[in-house]
Order: sequence, then C-alpha cells, then structure tokens
Amino acid sequence: MDSPEWKDCIICFGLIAGTTLGVILSFFFHIQLTYGIASGAMLGYVGGLATSIWKK
Repeated sequence: MDSPEWKDCIICFGLIAGTTLGVILSFFFHIQLTYGIASGAMLGYVGGLATSIWKK
C-alpha cells in the first residue's frame, strides 16, 4: 500500500459498496430508490475518504 493508487481504489470501493447498500436498504425500508442510492453513495464516499486519510 505504498502507491497512491490505493487511495483512489478505496474511495471507489466505498462508493460502490455504499450505493449497493443503499439500493438494498431502500427495498427493505420502503424508501424511494433515489434517496437510497444518494445516501448510500454519500456514506460510502465519506467512509472511503476517511479510510484513505486515516491510512496515510
């Protein structure tokens, strides 16, 4: 993990995982799919960004 590319990868992984989780949870909690995708992507991005900053 010495290369700077892993930071981009972890942020993208957070976006993908968060969006997927948002879609799944929107079906379980009967909320609008758009809100599930947006909130999941937002949380995934913040989580990936925090991980990439924390793992300097």
